[in-house]
Amino acid sequence: MNSDPQNQPAGTSTSPVETSASIEVSSGTPGALSTVSTDNTDWNEVSEKVFSYIDMVPDFVVRNFNKYRQPLTKIGIFLLAVISVAIADGVLDVVNALPLVAPLLELVGLGYTGWFIWRYLLYAERRQELSRDYQALKDRVAGKSAE
Repeated sequence: MNSDPQNQPAGTSTSPVETSASIEVSSGTPGALSTVSTDNTDWNEVSEKVFSYIDMVPDFVVRNFNKYRQPLTKIGIFLLAVISVAIADGVLDVVNALPLVAPLLELVGLGYTGWFIWRYLLYAERRQELSRDYQALKDRVAGKSAE
């Protein structure tokens, strides 16, 4: 704000404004509190409603879990699978960052692939054995009885 009176618009003053305030202080008993009523009917009603609601929560959870057991189980398995993949990805990133571990694991994978081809895929009778073993495993997982 400009304090030079010559640069002020006409009709304005630059004198300071004085204000005053009065505060009344009661000199009653220091630290005295108002009396609290001992009527707890409102509190008792509210607490009874809250406690009755809390008592209904376990029944509600059990009833809804039993009603939606299969979808909730599927959602839980899906979430567990997503978390497991994320953890496995983190572990593999850490292992891959170690020197010489990635090439060593590649060599192990190539060795196992070579052994699998030699053991099961090279000869016809071994391919049939692999097919029988695979079918038996499929039947066990599906719950079919062995014949």
